[in-house]
Amino acid sequence: MVKLVREVARLVRAVNMTFLVIEKIRAEDADAFEIPTRYDETSASELQMMTNAVEVLNYVARVARDCRLSRLLQGFKSYQKFQMTRSRVQFGDLGITQWVRPSDVFEYVIDSSERGLESFSSGESRDIASIMLNLCQYDSPILAKAALTLLKDTRSQRVNLLEDVKQLELTTDDDSQGFTLLKSKLETLRY
Repeated sequence: MVKLVREVARLVRAVNMTFLVIEKIRAEDADAFEIPTRYDETSASELQMMTNAVEVLNYVARVARDCRLSRLLQGFKSYQKFQMTRSRVQFGDLGITQWVRPSDVFEYVIDSSERGLESFSSGESRDIASIMLNLCQYDSPILAKAALTLLKDTRSQRVNLLEDVKQLELTTDDDSQGFTLLKSKLETLRY
């Protein structure tokens, strides 16, 4: 929870600094550079639509984050299967043999998910980073925050995956039997 608060505080500071820089540019270079009118003259409904679109992308990024964690767990399961059988196990394009370490499985998952980010572009030379930075220039703190959150999530996949693994709790058969017993006792107390 503390990490989340720190990240949000850092994100808010970044948004505030962005707005300060924009205001400073407007004040200093008013004659030399004129900010395109689309940033100031966009209607509230258009800003809301852009914010909703970025929030949908943020949701997709969270689903992709969960998918990466699931993929990593599948890779570790394949690695464990190799450790038990000592016969080659295939995990995607990665063949798990005696030369493969768990860190190699982690790197494979990161590399394969980064290749997936290439499809997160607009089809031109612009990528998601330039689009999100462009959205930060609109006069909407909510849009800027959503865009910066997406930008941070797409650029820090390795850190996010490590955090997700640290927070992961796996259950064993004994745990599930204990949960079933606890649930049945709670049901009897309810009635």
